[in-house]
Amino acid sequence: MEGVADIEVARVDLQDSETVEAALRGSEALVSCLGHGSLSASSKFTVLYSTSTRTYIQAMGRTGVRRILVLSSGGTVEDP
Repeated sequence: MEGVADIEVARVDLQDSETVEAALRGSEALVSCLGHGSLSASSKFTVLYSTSTRTYIQAMGRTGVRRILVLSSGGTVEDP
């Protein structure tokens, strides 16, 4: 990746590997920035994280994308 101009943002259905695959075609890497909003909500999103990771890996395998960067802030703040 040469620079910021080469970054594309794609919104996909995380339960559908075909939509993720379509977004990954021609890409060098996947960047995941899932978030849940609050610490109390994080337990509800464990399934989302697990399911989306499986979806990413399947789509990455079919498109040849070999790099993934996951950004997360889960568990870093306390609810007031």
